[in-house]
Amino acid sequence: MPSRVRRTIGLGLAVLALAGCFVAEEDDALIPVQALPDGGGQADPSLKGALSPGTVQATNSATPAPTPTPPDTPSPTPKPTAAPLVAIRAVQVSRTHLVLFLPPRDPALGLGLVTQHQLTGSATRADGFPASIQWVDRSSGQLALSPTGLVSTKPTTVAGDYRVRCAALDDPHVFQDVTIEVRATSALTVIVQ
Repeated sequence: MPSRVRRTIGLGLAVLALAGCFVAEEDDALIPVQALPDGGGQADPSLKGALSPGTVQATNSATPAPTPTPPDTPSPTPKPTAAPLVAIRAVQVSRTHLVLFLPPRDPALGLGLVTQHQLTGSATRADGFPASIQWVDRSSGQLALSPTGLVSTKPTTVAGDYRVRCAALDDPHVFQDVTIEVRATSALTVIVQ
C-alpha cells in the first residue's frame, strides 16, 4: 500500500508540474520571494514589486506598469494679476472760493448777477496719470450741483456760505472743497453795480 500512496503522490506532483508549464505569459503569476535577513539582495528586473524583510508577493507581468507623471511645474514667468490700486496724489479745482447771488425775483433786476458757475476739477494719481473725479453737494440741498460741476442757486436757496466737494472717484478720501458764498440781491446791490 505504501507504494500505491507514493505513486499517487508522485503522479499528483507530476500533474501539478505539467499544469504549471501551461500558464500563459499574459496571466499574472504570483511568485513568492524570500528577502535576505539583512534586507539586501539583488532584485530580478522582470519582477514588479519590492523586497522587504519576510516573504512578499511579486508579480511577473508582461504588461508594463504605468509610469507616474511628473507633477505640474509652475511656469517660470508669473501669471498676470490685476494691477494694484494706484494712490491718488492730489485733487485740484478751478476755484476754491466763489460768490453767487440768489436768483432775482424780477428778471429785470438781475442785471448780470452771477447765479451759476461751471467748476472744473481734476485728480492726479501717484504715477502721474489723471484719475476720475466726482462732485458732491455738501450744501444740504441749498445749491443745484450737476455731475459735471455746474453749481447754481435755486429759488429756495438761503443766503450763506456753502461747500461743494470735488473728490477722486477711486479714493473719496482725497478731495478739495470749494466754498460758495451766496449773497442776496437787493435794490442797493443793483444800483451799486
